Amino acid sequence: MGIPRNSIKPKMATYNIVSCGVTVKTTVTNSATFTDDYITELVLSCNHVTPLIGLDVRSARSGVTGEMKAATLTLCSGSRCIIIQLTNMDSIPDSLISFLSAPLFHFVGIWESLAILEKDYGIVCRNVIELDPFLFSLVVALEIKVESKPSSVMMGNWGAGNLSMEQIQAVTFLAHSFFECGKFFFT
Repeated sequence: MGIPRNSIKPKMATYNIVSCGVTVKTTVTNSATFTDDYITELVLSCNHVTPLIGLDVRSARSGVTGEMKAATLTLCSGSRCIIIQLTNMDSIPDSLISFLSAPLFHFVGIWESLAILEKDYGIVCRNVIELDPFLFSLVVALEIKVESKPSSVMMGNWGAGNLSMEQIQAVTFLAHSFFECGKFFFT
């Protein structure tokens, strides 16, 4: 089952976060089992002609080497989001690796995030919509309200066992906004 890690107690918490006027049910977990369940739920609930998934990765310094490493992976489709605490998992589930490489789904995000996932975990996304060159134009065209977050939130400790509510809100907003931007390419 996936990439093994040291033993960490699995946990999960769910929050309702408002993003772009939509209430997004956001689950934060470090559990491979909860991640499997979310992916199954997501696959079964996708009713989009082209299933889109907003994707964001946040990094943190590794306690061992001091190098930056992907700490969280946030996935969002519609009003459902998951924040996977990669550095706090016992193992990276095979279902996540398979899901991200599945030809059916299109992942919307910033290339830099995807490169970090591949470098740190060997996880490759198959169908990617790179937003970086279009981001400013899409935010203006889609009238997405950009909420500025303090650098203390965006540069905070994403490898912490418990993320702050501000961190959860920030990455939910980003991944949900990426999902909304992705719809622009398929309408």
